[in-house]
Amino acid sequence: MNIDPLTETLTVPRPQGGTLDAYLAKPAGAGPFPGVVVIHEIFGLNENIRDIARRFANEGYAALAVDLFSAGSRVACMTRIFHGILVRPLSNGVVGELRAALDVLRNRPEVQAKRVGAIGFCMGGSYALQLACVDKDLRAASVFYGQTRVRSTPWLDPVRLSVVTLKRISPPALPASWKSGSKRIRWPATSKSIRMYATPFSMKRVPPTTPKPPLMPGSAPWRFLTRIYKAPDLKE
Repeated sequence: MNIDPLTETLTVPRPQGGTLDAYLAKPAGAGPFPGVVVIHEIFGLNENIRDIARRFANEGYAALAVDLFSAGSRVACMTRIFHGILVRPLSNGVVGELRAALDVLRNRPEVQAKRVGAIGFCMGGSYALQLACVDKDLRAASVFYGQTRVRSTPWLDPVRLSVVTLKRISPPALPASWKSGSKRIRWPATSKSIRMYATPFSMKRVPPTTPKPPLMPGSAPWRFLTRIYKAPDLKE
């Protein structure tokens, strides 16, 4: 019998002061559970993103979806979000806020602090990619049609491909088709370099109320994502 996940709203302290609203979904029980921070797209922390968090909880994760628009007006929030993508990648206030969200999740007693990852969509995917560069303890980051200023990576097409960035993972856990599409990218003007894997699954932009195609329940990408952070062959 399926048991509905437990949900609650909480706040994440911002490094620069104030808080962000967040939505937590987790399995019933004491855990410990692997964790994942869910980063929304331009439509905000809507029911689609909350549903993705609950679906992660149904798979045995503690999922924390952060509302990046809760720090002020939407216009002001979007301005600083896109400034962090286009002008100051890796070194911006939004990355700091999301790292604070990772800390909130890791510090919860029901969460396995060493098994926490991130997933993001569109602008959220861009920040999941940045987290993969700056957070040394992040286990994996899943990037869906996120964009980056990194050049010479035409395979990072934000419409055609969904991309999964994986860190500290042993090769057997990756499908062969994903390994063959791997690339190592280096951020401009930094020493940050990470390994990325392009999935063979199409990723079209869809209305915000529609579940993302690669994340449909039972699909190959969903099955892979829901085991990747807790896979026994992930390196500690």
